[in-house]
Amino acid sequence: MNFPEFGVKKPVTNLMIFLGIIIVALYSLSKLGIDLMPEIEPPIISVITTYSGASPEDVEIRVSEPLENQLATTPGLEKITSRSLEGVSVVSLKFIWGTNLDGASNDIRDRIEQAKRFLPDIPDEIDNPFIFKFNTAMVPVLYVGITAEQSYAELYDLIDKRVGDPLRQLPGVGTVQLNGGLERQINIWVDRDKLQGYGFSILDLQDVLKKENVTLPAGNIKSGFTDYLLRIPGEFAEPDEINSVILGKRNGNLVYLKDIARIEDSFKEVTRIVRVNKKRGLMMMIQKQTGTNTVAVANLVKEKIEQLKPTLPHDVKIITIMDSS
Repeated sequence: MNFPEFGVKKPVTNLMIFLGIIIVALYSLSKLGIDLMPEIEPPIISVITTYSGASPEDVEIRVSEPLENQLATTPGLEKITSRSLEGVSVVSLKFIWGTNLDGASNDIRDRIEQAKRFLPDIPDEIDNPFIFKFNTAMVPVLYVGITAEQSYAELYDLIDKRVGDPLRQLPGVGTVQLNGGLERQINIWVDRDKLQGYGFSILDLQDVLKKENVTLPAGNIKSGFTDYLLRIPGEFAEPDEINSVILGKRNGNLVYLKDIARIEDSFKEVTRIVRVNKKRGLMMMIQKQTGTNTVAVANLVKEKIEQLKPTLPHDVKIITIMDSS
């Protein structure tokens, strides 16, 4: 077939072919994912272990070194480094480019299991080591700043439930994280002299609270065609219930928690302060799911936030700090 001749003698057919190509191209363009950076997964895997209350030296000797000794034999490993911080061990493994990281993760898990016999007790002393793989898709698509004056004490729970939960349900949204603000916590202030005077220790107190604050399954009851599942609720519903916890018996009298401690419905210790435009507040980070369109996800999130603003107290202000779309 003579293509130049065909193009001249069949102009309508030629035009339809090019129009079809243009339509397919425009449709494909509309479906093309848009992102600030290409998705790159560097060949680095980190093993992170939490050892609460331990000094960096203890973390290095008891956690980092045993893990390094076992992980150093992982196939394809190019370099291994570790950082021992207060209460945290981070062992980073750098592999040769092209290494299958899924297979490497399985090898790492096997070696972590082998290392556990040399580590402190899990979960009594340390948390179970977990594997972290970084991907550029994990970079947040939006940073949102939130401030409040009268509602600041309840701001964290308010935003987490009334803004964070609806955003997590949006298609394409991976995680929604909050930093700053005040998180509710029940604090138990122990009088050391009274505790020792009754012959108890902090470990006794911890053990009693663990046993008392638990909900247990209790089997089931069948009635006709209905099967009822039973449970024994034992978790504390109100802070005052903790006062009635019995520690033990001394000189024929029951010793209650309120006899040696004060219960306070308060907040966690503030270790991070967030200010937005010089006002106290908190920061919300929104990450998208891998492979989704950054622009589409960011637009969905911003539209949802605008819909949720009227449902919040009047003193709560939400502003966009960074928008990667």
